[in-house]
This record gives sequence, C-alpha cells and structure tokens, in this order.
Amino acid sequence: MKIEGIIPDILEGISDLYIAINDVKSHISDRNSSICNNLKTNNSALSQIHSSNNDNSFGNKLNEQSAIIQELTDKYSKFNMDEIIETKMKQAVNIIKEDYKKILNDIANSFTEVKTYTNAFKKHFDTSQQEVSKLTMKLNQVTSDNTRQTELWEELTHKEDMYKIEVIN
Repeated sequence: MKIEGIIPDILEGISDLYIAINDVKSHISDRNSSICNNLKTNNSALSQIHSSNNDNSFGNKLNEQSAIIQELTDKYSKFNMDEIIETKMKQAVNIIKEDYKKILNDIANSFTEVKTYTNAFKKHFDTSQQEVSKLTMKLNQVTSDNTRQTELWEELTHKEDMYKIEVIN
C-alpha cells in the first residue's frame, strides 16, 4: 500500500466505524426496550392470572413469581444499555484512534528518517561537487601549464631550428 493512500483510508475507516457502532447501538437499544416490554407484559399477565385465580397456594406461587419478575423488570429497567454501549463505543474509538495515531507517527518517523538520509546524501553530494570543482580547477591549471609548456617547447624548437639554419648558412 502506498503511503498516500493510508491517511484517506484511515479517515474513511473511522467514519465507517462510527456508522457501524451506531447501528449496533440502535439494535441493542431496540432489543433492550423489547426485553423490558416483554418483562412488563409477562408481569402484567401473571398479575391478571393471580387476580382471576381463587386457589391460594397457586396464587402465592404466582405472587412470588410476579414479585421476582417485578424485581427483574425494575433492575433491567435501571440497567442503562445506552450508557454501556456509549462507554464501550468511546473505548473502541479511543483504541482505534491510538492505533491510527501510532500508524501516523510511524509514517511521520519514516518521513523524518528519509529526510535525514536525504540531507546526509545532499551534504555528501555537495561535498563531492566541491571536490569536483577543485579537481576541475587543478585540471584546468595543469592543462594551462601543459599548453604553456607546449608553446615554450614549440618556441624553443623553432629557435633551435632557426639556429641550425643560421649555423648551416
């Protein structure tokens, strides 16, 4: 995966995650309401059965069951699923944010490392360029000296030839 594609993928992933979490939260909240309603309906049905029943022992059992169901209904009604879901969602999002933050820090560190290597390479390249410039100047000087020596040699050879011509004459 190219680095350029990571950041948009991360941002898109966070958005998708929020949508999915909200869908789950909505579903669980609906189930929570449904369970509470079922408990209340069952409790109400048991109460109606109890009131229509004349048998005391059966009525006592129904009263006990009704009390237990009422207790469960009360406890379950106080059990705030939305808060629990919200807390878990925040924890999950924070974990994901930390993971993405680590990924982004790793990317930033990689860029810093590349920048460090690039700066070192540039410094080495600049030093090499300076050396090349110095060597070019020396080469030009040597070439100039060689040219001058060649000119002097030609001049000397010419004078020698002239001297030989005079001596021969």
